[in-house]
Amino acid sequence: MSQTSYSVEAPVAFAGMLAQFDATTKSSISRASEEVSAVAFGKPAVAGTDSAKQFLLPSGAGDLFLGITVHMFGTEDPTDDGIANGETAELLRRGRIWVIAEPIVALGDAVYWRHTTTPGAWRNDATDSVLLPTAVWASTTTAINSLAVIDINMP
Repeated sequence: MSQTSYSVEAPVAFAGMLAQFDATTKSSISRASEEVSAVAFGKPAVAGTDSAKQFLLPSGAGDLFLGITVHMFGTEDPTDDGIANGETAELLRRGRIWVIAEPIVALGDAVYWRHTTTPGAWRNDATDSVLLPTAVWASTTTAINSLAVIDINMP
């Protein structure tokens, strides 16, 4: 089937894209995905079975937060929409990154990561979520499930 329509404009941003790149302030770690299914970009990553080597999506309030999955091109996931099982990913710990905000958020709101109902969603309230005290929303949204920037500052 041939393509019948196309856009000449690229999207402004996408989940997992770095919103600001400054090598002097950006900090990240690498871990392999322990999830059976592909993990989407811009999601919270928590410690896997071996916290020094693996990560998972959140499943409980007591999970150890590691960072936010950073987008990368050429992943091993055949659909190229996430991080495949066993694939090593970059997890942002300090910097600014685009994610999908589940509710409407405002500049300066607190950041929460969801562990139940829709694990891996980002919020600005404690609904089935855990506060990420080292982060704030660095942009505002006007609709639910919209792109927004998180400013994270973990040691």
